[in-house]
Amino acid sequence: MVTTTKIPTQADAQQALVKYEDIATTLAPAVTVSGPESYDLAAFELRSIKASLGELDTLRKTMTQPLDQAKRAILNLFSLPESRLKQAQDTRRRAILDYDQEQERKRRAEEARLRDLQRMDEEKAEAKAAKLRERGKEEQADAVLAAVAPVPTVVLADRRPSGISIPKTWKADVIDLSALISHIANNPEHGDWLEAKIPALNAFARSTKGNVNIPGVRFYEDASVSARG
Repeated sequence: MVTTTKIPTQADAQQALVKYEDIATTLAPAVTVSGPESYDLAAFELRSIKASLGELDTLRKTMTQPLDQAKRAILNLFSLPESRLKQAQDTRRRAILDYDQEQERKRRAEEARLRDLQRMDEEKAEAKAAKLRERGKEEQADAVLAAVAPVPTVVLADRRPSGISIPKTWKADVIDLSALISHIANNPEHGDWLEAKIPALNAFARSTKGNVNIPGVRFYEDASVSARG
């Protein structure tokens, strides 16, 4: 059963936020710390702002939590049939792709078989043409070679039902990162093929405190101010 809850109106939200809008307006102008007194004032205001943000977050949750609970209840109602339908969809997509790939394998195998036959015909024709040329029959030799049929392109019948398509896209998979890095070092125009793993570099910076030099990387210390209520 779906939970029924009262959705807060814009008037409800504005009434609850009057106090915090006044505080935000008062503290909005930028400040400059130029000495001990302004330092202490900025620190006091920072703690006050943090406390107001905490109260504001609590107030927001009192209005959003009932909506979140109702949303979760609705999602739970739909989750089981949706997951079963997606599973059924995936199995059929896989079956269709497997069939399509098998047909493509057969097509290529048939083309390979025809290439082998054509190669045999070419070898026989070349041998026959060589004998004709030995007897001075150049035109007949050329005619024998020209008579060898090219390998036909094998096209399977399109049995795909209406509404079903199988778009295909070429993709890349890195199988040797060292080789790729070496290629990019020699071809800088492909530099966008690699992306630095910033989280890993940040972890290295924290563990070494920036005391290790890594070519192409700048380690720096980032500081922030926190306030306790």
